[in-house]
Amino acid sequence: VEADRGVSLTVQLTVSIEGYQSVSKTSAAVVVSQGVVTISNLAIEGTAEVGQTLHVNAFSYSPAGATLTFQWLRNGQPIPGATGQAYTVVEADVNQALSFLVTGTASGFETAQVESPFVMPGFDLAELLRPILLILQTWFADLLDLIDDWGKWL
Repeated sequence: VEADRGVSLTVQLTVSIEGYQSVSKTSAAVVVSQGVVTISNLAIEGTAEVGQTLHVNAFSYSPAGATLTFQWLRNGQPIPGATGQAYTVVEADVNQALSFLVTGTASGFETAQVESPFVMPGFDLAELLRPILLILQTWFADLLDLIDDWGKWL
């Protein structure tokens, strides 16, 4: 319930059975969370090439007073010392998935961690697909020749 956010609550349970003495127990107090820090619309801005700098793109978060920390990741693992909103791509990053993790904290709120989509320096999809495309091109040329030959017989 909205009214309980930030309030310390306890639960008291009393068991009564006819002919026996009633027993009551009270739980330890807990503070009801005010919610969860929310972080959304993460993106990496910049050119994913060695020597170029990648930046945390503008994103949304709440509450407004939340404290945010950043950790750049290589293949999901923290890159030592890479804890700012910018990261310069190094040779070790080539053909590796680079992303960043944002951790948001705020008093009375549950902490949130969200990972950005990744970029992959040095990854060339066209180069990877070139052999497949050449095979398909040859296959389709052969298929068109075959269809052409069938047309001569019909």
